[in-house]
Amino acid sequence: MPKSASVSFNGASLALGRRPRRREDVRLLAETIDWLEALPFGVRPVQLPIDFIRITNELARLWNDPVELDSCLSEKESDRRGGRVGFPPLVGEELNALHIYSVRRTLDRH
Repeated sequence: MPKSASVSFNGASLALGRRPRRREDVRLLAETIDWLEALPFGVRPVQLPIDFIRITNELARLWNDPVELDSCLSEKESDRRGGRVGFPPLVGEELNALHIYSVRRTLDRH
């Protein structure tokens, strides 16, 4: 069945393989905007929040949990599910810059 296929259950249509959309999937949250503005120039992603709102909100939510953040960013950098196309080069660079910055920030705290 194609990825875009959906099924109906008790009158509700569900996209297969995807959870229902939430507000953090379709717009940047206020907390995310604050997080982005607090990041230093050169680390602050520009394209990521435009193209990948859900991921940007997730990173902002995890920012103060170094272990979870590292796990999330590591997952984004590798293809564990197979068949992923990958991020556009600029977004990949932004994710890498965030990862390096977050690791350095964690090391500086200890």
